[in-house]
Amino acid sequence: INISYYDRVVMKMLKRLLILQFLFLFIIPIALAEITITLPEKDIYNLGEKIVPFISVKEDSDYDGVFSLNILCDNYDLQYYTIPLNIESGARTQVTVPERSLSSHMIGMCNLKSNFKALDGESIDSASSGAFSVTNGINISIIGNLESKPGEYAVIIGEVRKHSNELLSKGEATISFNNEEAKVEVVSGKFEHTIHLAKDAEAGDIPITAVVKDKYGNYGNAITIFKIISVPTRIENRFDNNILTPGDTLKVRVILYDHTDKIMNGS
Repeated sequence: INISYYDRVVMKMLKRLLILQFLFLFIIPIALAEITITLPEKDIYNLGEKIVPFISVKEDSDYDGVFSLNILCDNYDLQYYTIPLNIESGARTQVTVPERSLSSHMIGMCNLKSNFKALDGESIDSASSGAFSVTNGINISIIGNLESKPGEYAVIIGEVRKHSNELLSKGEATISFNNEEAKVEVVSGKFEHTIHLAKDAEAGDIPITAVVKDKYGNYGNAITIFKIISVPTRIENRFDNNILTPGDTLKVRVILYDHTDKIMNGS
């Protein structure tokens, strides 16, 4: 049988078309599956905070299976939720997952991973959430009037915030000042401590340290400077010479002493 050049070209094109159709059918996914995991718009969590994912599942076939959820961190892997799940073809099913409190094992980068398996153990679908960070760090700022005179009272006020800038609900603060230490409660992100300065307290700059921690293991510290103001108490005049004649220059040194009988700057 003589086949013309034109016929041969047409046959080659038909063969290629059949191959392309076969490949196209081969690469089409068998199931248009979709699991979505949505987290609150928050990148950093402190210890003790709870993560609440919003999860839904949609499949193109009916399935009876088991849905599970893991939290995966740098050095931690926990499957913390498993439930039987029935899926109807084409219907989106919401999966109610309990909130999860974040612990010290999870410090670092984490994400959530879901897995939907058939009753025979075969994997139907899986998905992962976006990454988020878990930290135990908190931020402390010491505010208020950070100077006083000897014998007076000074109120030290602090503010404590999580990494997300939310106020720390509850904790304990340790205030260290002039070799003394006091513990006060942190309530709604605030703490307050009153310092009584002795009448003979030396003037100068003294560091105040505040260390805050809570029951979940969150921790932070801050250092600021408190100024004790000098109080002048007496003046002393010193003459360089006691005997003068007309035309001599009288030189006098004026010395100012503070409440601790020390010479003040600027005398």
